[in-house]
Amino acid sequence: MPKRDKTVAELYRLHYCLNRLKRMKLQERMRRALPLDDSEEDNRDEEEEMFQQYQQFIQTELTPQTQRVFRMHYGEQLKYREIAEQVGISEAAVYKHLSQAITKLKNRFNP
Repeated sequence: MPKRDKTVAELYRLHYCLNRLKRMKLQERMRRALPLDDSEEDNRDEEEEMFQQYQQFIQTELTPQTQRVFRMHYGEQLKYREIAEQVGISEAAVYKHLSQAITKLKNRFNP
C-alpha cells in the first residue's frame, strides 16, 4: 500500500474515533441532564418511603410534647418564641425538645 493511502486510512480511522468520542460524550451529557423517567419515579418512591419512616419514627419515638414542638417549628415554620407562647413553655424548653428530636432522628437515620 502506498504511503499516501496509509496516511488517508489512518486519518479516516482517527476521524472516525474522534467522532465516536464526541457522540459518546454528548450521549453521557444528555443522560445526566435528562434522567430517564423510571429513575425519577424510583427516586420519588424512595423519598416517599423515607418520609413515611420519618413520620412513623416521630409518632412512636418522640413524646407528644416533643412531637408538637417539632411539628410547630418545622411544619408550621413558627419561631421558638411563638411556640413557647402557644404551648406554655419557655423558649429554652422549646430548644430542648427540638434538640432531642433532632438527636434521635440523627441517631436512627444517620448513625
